[in-house]
Amino acid sequence: MGGGGDEGGTGDKRVEYLRDRVVPLLKIKPELFDAYCKTEEGELIKRFVSDGNCTKIFFSAGAKDMAATEKMPDDKQTKKKAVFAMKLGEDIKFDEKKLDEMFDKCVVADLSPAVLNNLYNTLRSVYLPILTNPGFINGKPGIVMKQFVDKYNWMLAAVHTAIGQTQGKTALWLPPVEGPSGGGGNKDRSDKDRVHVLESAVVMWTERINTVRAAASAQRGCRAAASACHPGLG
Repeated sequence: MGGGGDEGGTGDKRVEYLRDRVVPLLKIKPELFDAYCKTEEGELIKRFVSDGNCTKIFFSAGAKDMAATEKMPDDKQTKKKAVFAMKLGEDIKFDEKKLDEMFDKCVVADLSPAVLNNLYNTLRSVYLPILTNPGFINGKPGIVMKQFVDKYNWMLAAVHTAIGQTQGKTALWLPPVEGPSGGGGNKDRSDKDRVHVLESAVVMWTERINTVRAAASAQRGCRAAASACHPGLG
């Protein structure tokens, strides 16, 4: 996909940077994106790259049309195809002469109906191995890293629980086998870290089970009270 100098381009390298990433995800022709940028609605794309107050933008597309909005696409739009672009901070304005900054400060990704599942898989399969890699951990205070990984695991568990709730299930998060080892090859330290992670998981399971049991008990109580007041409904 060409740069700003081609005849079918938008004339703005920042917009074309987005185009070159959004078009493959939406599976549309570049010409459709370029044509949309020339419409009144397409001004939002230009505002995204130049206005620090515009921090995110959502794209959706069908076979012959596309749209861009600052609001999350509705269910009808996400069933087509949706993509988001998000700045990694506030008041960020991109410079055409510093396109590398867009790579560092702008995330473009697919937005499928299974948002929570994609989030969980990314957190667990992409970022967790990085955060627990000895090369990343070396040189960082052990206590700080332990607290950070604890918080991260709690976030993973919360997302996993939310996925279960959307499916009407009680999902209990299974922690990863590997934990932060500190890069020193200390097996005792590594084993202690794994035990700590498992103990934390048991606490999460207990809280989740108690919550579900309490909710189920409350529902039974409501049904019993309704049956007592209206015997015919029982």
